[in-house]
Amino acid sequence: MKWAGSNSKLNPVLFLAHTDVVPAQANNTQKWVYPPFSGTIAKGYIWGRGSLDNKVGVLGQLEAINQLLAQKFQPERTLYFAFGHDEESGGKLGAMAIANHFRKQNIRFEFLVDEGMMITKNLVPNIPHRVALIGPGEKGYLSLKLSVDSQGGHSSKPPMLTASGRIARAVDKVQSEPFKINLKYSAEFIRHLGDDAPMLQRMVMANPWLFQPVASSLVPQVPELLATLRTTTAPTILKGSTKDNVLATEASAVINFRILPSDSIDFVINETRRKINDPEVTIQVYGTPSEPSKISSTQASGFQIIRQSILEVINEEPITIAPMLVIAATDARHYQNLTEQSYRFSPYTITPETKDGFHGINERISVESYIEAVHIYQQLIINSSLPF
Repeated sequence: MKWAGSNSKLNPVLFLAHTDVVPAQANNTQKWVYPPFSGTIAKGYIWGRGSLDNKVGVLGQLEAINQLLAQKFQPERTLYFAFGHDEESGGKLGAMAIANHFRKQNIRFEFLVDEGMMITKNLVPNIPHRVALIGPGEKGYLSLKLSVDSQGGHSSKPPMLTASGRIARAVDKVQSEPFKINLKYSAEFIRHLGDDAPMLQRMVMANPWLFQPVASSLVPQVPELLATLRTTTAPTILKGSTKDNVLATEASAVINFRILPSDSIDFVINETRRKINDPEVTIQVYGTPSEPSKISSTQASGFQIIRQSILEVINEEPITIAPMLVIAATDARHYQNLTEQSYRFSPYTITPETKDGFHGINERISVESYIEAVHIYQQLIINSSLPF
């Protein structure tokens, strides 16, 4: 969708979101307080799959546009809104197709804003007020399938190492040797927290050359923070025999890696092969990989406009704004050759009670947070449309 600005000399700004959601597993639907696709509004929340990821992005932007149209707002800068429909499966038919259309039209953007980091409450250790996190980049994505072929047979006369056992050993080797920590991509996050961060954390991030070898013992053991410090390793799929007394003729496992910008797909593949060190284990790329994104500047106009928009809406309470690497994949990676500035920010607040709703049970967003998100989107649209 194109909202034409009155000044064609200004580079346009792009807003992204996606309409698709992950499924709610059938055997878990009874664990939901309200049916996962009901959209029930109750107890101060909007309940349902996609309420956080990413219907708030789609509907929040559309509501903001609708309110601005009612006020007869006319942007000076042209704005584009691109909503993909297959982000959760890689974005091939949605974001990739839209990005290719922009390339063919020779359209480049001043900056873009996609889903990503959000406003946190009681989630950043030692900080009592809200912290708005803006993602200047994202980790890469790679899944590797490990497989072993065997003759199979009866489980009463197993070989010394079965196909399933060999796969289990390979997975254990990969997971038992995590990738090295790199403080580079969290140092700016700690610096932006300023005096709100404990002195030890500031000291570690200010002197990575000194503390890198012992960083894992000094950084708070928060999974979301630790994931920004290294390429992560997550075994997700394991397959073997379909019967308990039959040896598998093929056993396999899939391991998902989220790649730090200092690493690469080839590096992870080579490291996985080295760790396993077993020629009987075949290693193949599974699904659609993507390299880590480039990192956009926190001094550039896009970051500063997002920051300004947050502060203009949340202006009656303390709030800290800081950059943080996005540990998941977003559609923004498909557009990075169309702009020098890509930022990932979802303007709603998550808490310890709601953070596990992403792809999980009882996904929900508070009504208050949704309304605030619409206001931030509205302010962001206004500020993005002006000359700067």
